[in-house]
Amino acid sequence: MDGPLRFSRQMDRVEGVSQKRTVTVQVPIRVDYEATPLGKAFVQQTHPLWMWCALNLSGFDRARAAFDRGAQSARAKSEVSGRIDRTINSRVLTGQGSNRVASIRATSS
Repeated sequence: MDGPLRFSRQMDRVEGVSQKRTVTVQVPIRVDYEATPLGKAFVQQTHPLWMWCALNLSGFDRARAAFDRGAQSARAKSEVSGRIDRTINSRVLTGQGSNRVASIRATSS
């Protein structure tokens, strides 16, 4: 190793991976980047998906908000159910009648 290197110099040392660039000698120096044929083929295949995602961002936001509301509702139901279960368990452990436990479970459903 020759000491600290800029990122682009490190990338030059990675075999099989390189940026495709053309340096034009002028002031200031101009560097043009271009995708490889494989990269261009990738863009052609993924561009329609990218556009669909971009056009449907508001739908994603609505779906996320609806999911979050459902998750909050489920958490609230779970907390109530947990309190009922703790009440039932404490009554069973303290020997308070099994008929009362059955009625608590029936009313919570």
